Amino acid sequence: MQQAEIIINEKKVSYWQGGVGAPLLLIHGGIGNAELHWKHVWNQLADRYTVIAPNLPSFGGTSPLERAGFAQIADWVAQLMDALSIESANVLGNSFGGGVSRLMASRHERRVKRLILVNGGAIPNIPPFVGRMMQSSIFNGMFNMIRKQTFSFKGLAPMFADRSFLTNEFITQAEADSLGFVTLMRQSASEGVGTEVVPQVPTLVLWGEDDKFTKVSMGKNLAKMIPNAEFKLFMGAGHMPQIEKPDEFVKKVVEFFG
Repeated sequence: MQQAEIIINEKKVSYWQGGVGAPLLLIHGGIGNAELHWKHVWNQLADRYTVIAPNLPSFGGTSPLERAGFAQIADWVAQLMDALSIESANVLGNSFGGGVSRLMASRHERRVKRLILVNGGAIPNIPPFVGRMMQSSIFNGMFNMIRKQTFSFKGLAPMFADRSFLTNEFITQAEADSLGFVTLMRQSASEGVGTEVVPQVPTLVLWGEDDKFTKVSMGKNLAKMIPNAEFKLFMGAGHMPQIEKPDEFVKKVVEFFG
């Protein structure tokens, strides 16, 4: 995998690309950047697919967007595909990236062949006035406190089945992009995306059973909302099964994407 940069709408986009075969987009979540999420599996996946793993806006050197809710980032992914001359791709999203991927598949259906949502994909239904309030600077201190609590061993531990993966290096790398995560969360809370969040493409909802952050019941409910979606429980893993069980993760991805 090689890191590259491209300019889209006068803003820098940092991304990783490698491999041969059908395009596969990896959309990371909020706990760190693309490399932290996917480095355990992207070389194996690149043996079979052309893997593109962008750093989302405000992560890993990618420029922020003026508006960065789920819909705006889904459209940003489509623009990246245009810039890289990718007509369509399989799409895999983890955590927050699952929400982006789900919306990508519904807003830009012809661009997504098949979809995998990994411990993510739920889009919060927050009343508009609450969402607007969350943008106020009055809440800056509260969100900074949440950020510090989340990006700590205690805050991240419920996401892992095997907490030995929570090394000081992992926590430091995740924390480096934590301001970007808070920005995305606040902006996403203020958007209403309605019924357009229901993908019609073949979908696999893959859920780590030991995730105490987004529990199994959330994954099952998500699968019920998507027509003909398949739900699979990932045993012995938490919120980021691609880190805890990389070989098994790759096997499940290949089985679904072909």
